[in-house]
Amino acid sequence: MRLHRKRMLRRFRFSTLFRRPKEDNKSNETNSKPRQRKNRSKMRLWMAGFMLALSWFVTNGATYESSTDSLRHHIINHFSSNRHHVTNPAGKEDAVIFITEQFKKYDLQVFSQTFDTEVPAVMGRNIIGTWPGLKTGTAEDRPILIAAHYDTARDTPGVCADGSGMAALMEAARVITARPCMQENSIIFAAFDFEVPEVVTLERPACHQAGCGSSHYVQELLLPYIKYLGISSNDFQGAFVLDSVMNFNATVNSQAIPAEDRFKKAPGFQEAYTRIKAGGNKGDFIALVARNFDSPLYQAFITAWEALPDSRFKNQLLHMPDKDLPAPTDPYWDVYSKMTAGDHYSFWLGDSDLRAIHITDSAQYRGYMQECYHRACDNTDNLTPDNMAFLKKTTDAAIATVMQMATYPDTCLDPFTESPELLKNGITMDGKSWRTAATGEITYSFSLNIETVKPNGAVEAVMESAEIKIPLDVVGRYNADNKRLVLRLAEPSHLAKPGAKYINPLFLQKWTVNGEIVGFPGGLVYYGALSGMQDETSSEEFNIAYSEDPTVDLRNSNTALGVILSITLIILLATGIYLCYVKRSYRPFTQMTERTNINVNIPT
Repeated sequence: MRLHRKRMLRRFRFSTLFRRPKEDNKSNETNSKPRQRKNRSKMRLWMAGFMLALSWFVTNGATYESSTDSLRHHIINHFSSNRHHVTNPAGKEDAVIFITEQFKKYDLQVFSQTFDTEVPAVMGRNIIGTWPGLKTGTAEDRPILIAAHYDTARDTPGVCADGSGMAALMEAARVITARPCMQENSIIFAAFDFEVPEVVTLERPACHQAGCGSSHYVQELLLPYIKYLGISSNDFQGAFVLDSVMNFNATVNSQAIPAEDRFKKAPGFQEAYTRIKAGGNKGDFIALVARNFDSPLYQAFITAWEALPDSRFKNQLLHMPDKDLPAPTDPYWDVYSKMTAGDHYSFWLGDSDLRAIHITDSAQYRGYMQECYHRACDNTDNLTPDNMAFLKKTTDAAIATVMQMATYPDTCLDPFTESPELLKNGITMDGKSWRTAATGEITYSFSLNIETVKPNGAVEAVMESAEIKIPLDVVGRYNADNKRLVLRLAEPSHLAKPGAKYINPLFLQKWTVNGEIVGFPGGLVYYGALSGMQDETSSEEFNIAYSEDPTVDLRNSNTALGVILSITLIILLATGIYLCYVKRSYRPFTQMTERTNINVNIPT
C-alpha cells in the first residue's frame, strides 16, 4: 500500500503568492516547504502571463477601433461647411488639401485623379490612397476598397450627407494603417468627387447623374489596373461605399419607406419590410443596399456588425436579385432603381462582376433628414451622443470587415525593431535593373535612398533610375516576417514645378517594387521585381546593395549573400542529420531502468 500525505485545505489569499512562509519546526510543515515554494512559483508565472496578455490586449487590441472624439473632430473641423464648386470653391479645396495631407500622414500611397465634367471650366478630382500588402502589384492580389464622397449639394454643410461617410473613411484609414502587421491584399481608400447630381438649369452643373467621380475612377483606373494585374473583375473583392451613416432615430414612425406599396412586394426587400414594420418604423438600423451577387461583402459586414456591442443599432439588408443593371424588364425595377443613387452603382455599371455595397442610414428617408437632406439644417446640431455612437459602430464594422478580407495575420514581428539597423539609419543602395526585350537584355543603373522607416513599418525613399531621368518619391512597407520591402510611387513632387510633364495616375497605380532584403556583414542586398515601368505586363528584375566598406561592390555583396545562404543550408542539413541520429538511438526510460533496482516496494 502506497502512503499518501493528507493535503491541508486552506483559504487562498493573494498576498501568499509574494510572501515568504513562516518558519515552523514541525516535520510535516518542513517537508511541505518545497511543495509550497513550487506552487507559489507556478502561481506567479500564471499571474505574470495573465498580466502580459492583458497588457497586450490593452495596447494592441483596443487600438484597432475608431474613436468617437476623432470622428467628431473630423466632422466639425473639416466636413461641416459647404463643399461645392460654385457656392464655396474655397471650402471644397480645403477639404481636398486636408484629405490629401491626412492620407500622406497615414503613410498611404497617395495620388489624385482629375477628370472632365459637364462644364469645360470645371475639373473633378478623386483622391486615392493605397495601403500596399504583400501581394500588391502581382496577379495574386485581391484588392478591397472603402470609399465616400467629399462634395456636397449647393446649399448645405453636408454633415450627414456625406461628412459622416468621409469622417468614417478617414478614421478607417487611421486605424488600419496604425497596425504594424502587413496584410496580404491591397486596401484602397477613395474620396470621390461629384457624387451629387444637379439639374441642367442650375449655374455650371458639373454632374448631371449621380456618381460622376466614382464612374471615372472605375472606368479609367480600376478596370485598367485589374487588367494589368492579369486578374478578373471577380477577383476584385469589392467596394464598401459609405454615404450618410450617422442618423439614428429610435422614435416610432421615424423611418419612411419609398414606394411602400411596391417596396413590400419586391423580392429581396420583403424580409426587411416586415422587420421594419414590426419594429414600429424606427430608424434604428444601418441599411446595406446590394445585389445577391454581392453577398460576400454584406455577409462579412453583418458578421462584424453583430460582433460589436450596443444592440440598439440594427442592420437591414436590401438585396436585389438582378446582377446585370439596369434591368428595366424586371417587374420591380421602379423600386430597385431608387436604390441605385450613389457611388456603388458606378461599380455595378462599370462591370457587373465588380462587387460593391452601399452602406447608409437611408439619408432623406429618416428623421430630421427628411427635411434637411441637401439643405442648410444638415449641420453639426445633429452630432448627438446617439448619432455619434451609431457612426462609431458603422466605422468599426467597416474596419473589421476590410481587415478581415485583406487577410491580416494574428501576430507578426515588429517591423521597426526587427528591421535591419542599416535600413533605419538611412542608406543609399546602388545596383541595376534589367529586362529582356526583343533585341536582348536591357540594363539600367538603379539606386534607392532609404530616408525613413516608421514604427508601423512604413518606408519613405527616393529612387533614381537611368530609365526615368528624374528622382521619384516612393513610399511603402517593410515586413519583418519575410524581410520583404514593397514600394509604390508617391504623387511626384516635381509636378509642382513649371513645365513638368504630367504623369498618368494609372502609371502610379501600376508601378511597384517588391523584393527581399538580406543582410551581410556591414551591408544589405535588396533584390526582386520592378513592375509597371513599361506598358507591357512583363516586369524588370533588380539587384541593389549597400556596404559600409566602399571597396565592396555589388558583385562582392552577391558573393557574400551566396556564402550566407550556403552556410544556412549546411546548418539546416546538419540539424536534420543530428535529429535523425537522436531518434534512432533513443530508448525509452522504462527500457533503461527495467533491470535496475530503483523500484522500491513500500511495506504495507
